[in-house]
Amino acid sequence: MIGVKMDRDDMLLYITGFGKSNMAQKMNEYAGEKMIGYIPAETQYQLFRASDNYPFYTEFDVPAQTVSTFDFENFSILSPTR
Repeated sequence: MIGVKMDRDDMLLYITGFGKSNMAQKMNEYAGEKMIGYIPAETQYQLFRASDNYPFYTEFDVPAQTVSTFDFENFSILSPTR
């Protein structure tokens, strides 16, 4: 889910289910910088739970996380033109 750059300086991307694995930590380690982070909107809107991969997590306790740049703030809402 990479599209519009996040309007943030502290990270480039975030993952759903941030605390469910060490994926963000490992990606940051390999990148040599804080590339992946956490945004509160991920928890607020339960994006990890909303994924079609969530039943796999509940059954096998293996997270299927999504890397994303959509942070609910990075593009303006367009007004209707009519």
